[in-house]
Amino acid sequence: TSYREFLKVSNGWRRTTPFIDRLWSTENIEWFRVRHRAWIEAFVARDRRRQNNRTTGNNSFPIPSVPDETYLVYGDEQDCSQLRVEYLHTALEISRKGESAIYLLNPEIVTADGEWEAWFFSDLLPGADRYRSFRDMMQAEYRNFLELRNHGETD
Repeated sequence: TSYREFLKVSNGWRRTTPFIDRLWSTENIEWFRVRHRAWIEAFVARDRRRQNNRTTGNNSFPIPSVPDETYLVYGDEQDCSQLRVEYLHTALEISRKGESAIYLLNPEIVTADGEWEAWFFSDLLPGADRYRSFRDMMQAEYRNFLELRNHGETD
């Protein structure tokens, strides 16, 4: 819902962080698996090694791979490594890949008011920073920007 509202007034955006330099316009939005299948495969393989073979013998993930009580935690208490990597195959890519990072929307987790879960997904993390909505993610990115700016002013 918040992403749709954002597109109605902006249809994309330039740099949001040092890691993301472009939010896609409606013409460029694509399923993550279309442009980044190799990234998904590499991340899934890395996650399987890191989780010490938590998958079943047929190489598929138990569904869901992370229980709700662990996965549905947001904010400072969130453990970004607790990612349901199976959702990478259904995620919507809403930004250009920047410095090993990308914004994704997850249609597998939807709030009562229609918000898709939003991810800051990066090779620099053991998973993704996840948010209840696109709005929540953009507000967090803005807070991060202000912290970086204020930190730079005190140096």
